[in-house]
Amino acid sequence: MDLKRVAKEVGEGRLVDVTFLSAREREELSVGDHPCTDARAEGERFAFFLCFASCAHATHVDRIKEEGDEIYLFGQTGEARVRLRISPVWTDSQRKTIAEWKKKRDAALVTREFKRVFE
Repeated sequence: MDLKRVAKEVGEGRLVDVTFLSAREREELSVGDHPCTDARAEGERFAFFLCFASCAHATHVDRIKEEGDEIYLFGQTGEARVRLRISPVWTDSQRKTIAEWKKKRDAALVTREFKRVFE
């Protein structure tokens, strides 16, 4: 799977869950599902900007796995090993968050943040 295609799917409105993994890829900590409409991919790097967040986060992806309607990106963020789960929006509350984000979204901030994490 192409990371640019994953970014395009996120652009349609998806949930992103970040799970920190041990060296043996055991789950250590998960931040839970967060609505997201902004993602970019450059080479093997994937970045996302969660709805109502203040900064973007980038991951160097080394493995991609698809299971049903969920996509898993495995990689490194700084010193941390992470797994990103990209999944469909499930609840009305999540849909509302995305709709509100689209109205209030600061495109300049999102663009600056993607530029910053890809430098």
